[in-house]
Order: sequence, then C-alpha cells, then structure tokens
Amino acid sequence: MKEELLHYIWQSKTLLHKTLTTTDGKKIEVIKTGTHNNDSGPDFFNARIVLDGTIWAGNIEMHINSSDWIKHKHQNDKAYNNVILHVVFNNDLELNIPTLELKNILKPELIQTYQSLLNSKQKIPCQTQLRLPEEFIINQFIQRLAIERLEEKCITLEKQLQLYKNSWEKLLYVTMAKYFGMQVNAEPFYLLANYIPDKLFAKHKHNEAQIDSLIFGVSGFLPVISEDNYTKLLNQEFKFLQSKYHLPKIDKSTWKFSKTRPANFPTVRLAQFSSLVFHSVHLFSKLMDAKTIKDVNTMLAVKINPK
Repeated sequence: MKEELLHYIWQSKTLLHKTLTTTDGKKIEVIKTGTHNNDSGPDFFNARIVLDGTIWAGNIEMHINSSDWIKHKHQNDKAYNNVILHVVFNNDLELNIPTLELKNILKPELIQTYQSLLNSKQKIPCQTQLRLPEEFIINQFIQRLAIERLEEKCITLEKQLQLYKNSWEKLLYVTMAKYFGMQVNAEPFYLLANYIPDKLFAKHKHNEAQIDSLIFGVSGFLPVISEDNYTKLLNQEFKFLQSKYHLPKIDKSTWKFSKTRPANFPTVRLAQFSSLVFHSVHLFSKLMDAKTIKDVNTMLAVKINPK
C-alpha cells in the first residue's frame, strides 16, 4: 500500500458516493475534494466538507497510518493547522482531529489492481488492457465531461445555497471571494467571506475606510503599528468594529505569496475585493437587472484608489 493510492482515490471522487463517517462516528459529506498539492504542506488545499451538519473549509492530509502524523511532526508545523480531515488507510492511533479510515471501505480488488499496474514493466502500465476508441466516442466523452463539470458546479452551489438559507446575495459574495483568491488563496478568501457577513458591508456601504478596515483587519494584514495616516485610521476603525461585531482574525500564515505573481499577491487581491464590495453592495440584485454583458463588466470593473 502506498499513500499515492489514497491520493488517487480522493482525487477521483470515488468516495463522494459512499456513506462516510469519522472514526468517532460523525457523518462526513464531501462538497469539494480540494486541489492536489505536490509541494510541502497538506496533500489537498481548499477542500470543503460537511461534518456532522457543519460546513468546514480547509486542507486534507493523508497517511497510510494515522500515527504518521506524529512521526512527520505535523503537530509542530503551522502549515497543518488548517487541516479539517485526516484521511488514513489504517487508524492505528487516535488523534484529536477528524479522521476518516479507508481500510474497511476500499475493495481488496482495487488495491490488487493498483499493485498490478504499479509493478507493470510496460511503458504505459495499462496499454495491454485498452483499445483506441473511435473519434466519435472520444468527442461524445469530452462533451459528457463538460456537462458533468457544469452539473457538479451547480450541485455544489445548490448545497451552499441551502447552507446560506437561500440567500443568493451571500452565495454570490462568498463564491466571488473564493475566486478572488484563485487556487492558491481560495481557502483564506472563503474564510474571510464567512467571517464577515455580507450584510455587515451594507451597514457601512458609505464609508470606504470601514470596508477596508474590515477586510484587511479580519484577513490579518493590518499592521498594529504604522506611521501611515490611512493605516492608523484603519486600525482605529477595525478596533471599534471588531469589538462591536466580535469579529475573528485569520492567521496571516494562512495566506500564500509563493508561486504567485505580484499582481496576484493576496494583499493586492484583497484591495481589489474591498473596492468591489464598496462599490457593489447588493451585487446579486444589480446583476439580475443587467441587460447586457457590458453592464455586467461595468459592475465588476475594479479600480484601486491609492490612499
């Protein structure tokens, strides 16, 4: 057994159609498996699951044995603080983290097939088992995949809409926030949008400094000490708003700058998101009234004003 098999099974979404529970009996529903990570850190970023009726957003870590978490010293690494589910083949050690054990879920035939392909000496391990299909079949398959992808996105959005009590405004707000973070920072942007209710922005829609203070304060990027007058103002506003609304803060280490172009640095994307929020409160209603694509583009155009 190799950990790569667990990665493949999780990526292929085979488990989405099974009844899953944690080792302590809590029901698991997988909304999004996340993005496979080939670098250091958790194995999958930006996953979303429903655990015992509560939606969780974060990372997924996988091991053959649950005790590997301790062996690899993940408990001392901040990069693993946002792991929401530990997927293991064998739960040989109880840990204080939601754990999914696959030992009694995976069919022995699947493991045997994997080992057979792994040990194959052919250039393409499965080449003796496949025949080249006709072009018509290939085109049909591609079309089906496109439809399935759209349907999958629709199902995900429908589930989120139910969690947000049928609030289309909140669904649009949270979804747009996630895409502002792109793949690398989708998770912290998603957290940000859930930490700051969209209705809160409506209360402060006439004060751009308060909008900026909410976004940069909750994101963890607002420096406590600064000589800049605008930053001082943001600190003052955020201190008041955080106390008034009991707002949490995201750990700054959650945001990623590596493998990101300067134009897509989280600080830049946060400034753009703040500008969009300030100029587009109740955006869903406005988009529904749009008559042309040009109208939509105008609503979504973002300009950052230097403060």
